Amino acid sequence: MKRTSILALFFLAFVFNSCGGKNKIVGEWTLMDIDYTEHLKNIDPILKESFIDAMDRQSANILNKTFFKFEEPDVFTITSPKFDGTIATNLGRWAMNDAKDSIVIENGELESYAVFYTEDNTLLFHSGEKPFRILTLVKK
Repeated sequence: MKRTSILALFFLAFVFNSCGGKNKIVGEWTLMDIDYTEHLKNIDPILKESFIDAMDRQSANILNKTFFKFEEPDVFTITSPKFDGTIATNLGRWAMNDAKDSIVIENGELESYAVFYTEDNTLLFHSGEKPFRILTLVKK
């Protein structure tokens, strides 16, 4: 499975070649918010409250304490606290398309996001797959 993911990432890196000029995404970013509003529309009302409670607990642990680092040409690092209080750092790879409006991140599994730049120092990552969410990242 991991070999398939890595092969898929290299294929996507070829397809999503980010050539020319410095990419705005390169650098370190802090996770400031996770919006699950869209995902909540698809959750059974009986489970919704427990899902919101679980996400609030997780968010309190990771928001403003989770860091995404994108390096050229394709190195991705995420640093985040774990529930036991230790810090986890995981390495992966990333690739963007030529328009620089979508990204694929391989960090144990493949994730893809539409990318929106709201200001010079703020990114929004919109997932197109479950769980539907919007990540807000602010440049360090």
